[in-house]
Amino acid sequence: MSRNLKRVVLFVIAVAGAGLTGCDATGDQCDSTTACSQSVQTCCSASACHYAVAGRTFNCAGTNCDAAARQAVSFACSRSSASEEQVSLVRQAQARAAEAAARTRP
Repeated sequence: MSRNLKRVVLFVIAVAGAGLTGCDATGDQCDSTTACSQSVQTCCSASACHYAVAGRTFNCAGTNCDAAARQAVSFACSRSSASEEQVSLVRQAQARAAEAAARTRP
């Protein structure tokens, strides 16, 4: 492997591990975390956000995601109890996605 290719691979690994937001197919800004060992993805446009857990979507009321965050965590933790800490982690991921969406507005 060439030196430059090694640098690119290390850079990609570092960025992926840093928890930076990315875009989905629609151009929304997305972030993810886990709740009860389930991946919880949150995506935001400039005006609305949603959560996705195991193929199920939980829509926010615009960018107010309190109820949707609790629903997503409850779904992810259906075999165990959802804690306020898990809800907080999911909300933090949504806040990062919403902030990234706000920065990309024209």
